[in-house]
Amino acid sequence: MGQLWTDISIINPMSKERCGYPTQKPIKLLDRIIKASSNRDDMVLDPFCGCATTCVAAERLQRQWIGIDISPKATELVKSRLKKEVGMFGDIIHRTDIPIRPDTKNFEHHKEEIKNNLFKKSKICTGCFVEFPLRNFDVDHIIPRSKGGTDDESNLQLLCHPCNSTKSNGTMGDLATRNLQNNVITQDQYRTILDRYNIKFDVSKLTDQQLRAKNEELMAEKLSLEAELELLKSKQNNDK
Repeated sequence: MGQLWTDISIINPMSKERCGYPTQKPIKLLDRIIKASSNRDDMVLDPFCGCATTCVAAERLQRQWIGIDISPKATELVKSRLKKEVGMFGDIIHRTDIPIRPDTKNFEHHKEEIKNNLFKKSKICTGCFVEFPLRNFDVDHIIPRSKGGTDDESNLQLLCHPCNSTKSNGTMGDLATRNLQNNVITQDQYRTILDRYNIKFDVSKLTDQQLRAKNEELMAEKLSLEAELELLKSKQNNDK
């Protein structure tokens, strides 16, 4: 079998398989796709299930499945096709409500609980490295909601009131840069934040004084490396 499947034909208008749905696919096509991409008891999702060909194929191949469609007619087709082609009666869970993502469920109602949980892990502000009592903290989204961040606890942290106000809807990189410029944090703490959140170092955002300090730091590192290199060369010469 090659990459182009030519052995499966479209459904004949007079075929018993046809149920009148305009975009109906051959059951053989879905059988092959499901067999090639899943194992028994795996979950198969068809977010536009239409006339339920995917659901029928998944059921026949002993896969779990979820079918979603905006049309109320789709529910009737799923039930009738499964009854007719698989002999399945009454085991379908039909939901008309909109499922709620667990990472966004009642976040505002659970904010204090989340705040307490985060405080138990650390009493230090992640923006300025200062320890505060619980009342001085706000729950902050590491990646802001406006930039696609979720309410999942892995995307939440505690910032003190001033850091939270400074960060606003910005990123941790923005906060770290402003705190460095205002001498709220040290160069080492700035680097810690960049490493922790995998942020690239941006020299353009440093003040002249901070640039001089950075240059001195780099120069010291360079001299230290040169000294180590000379020591290594000397040792190699002595070994000869």
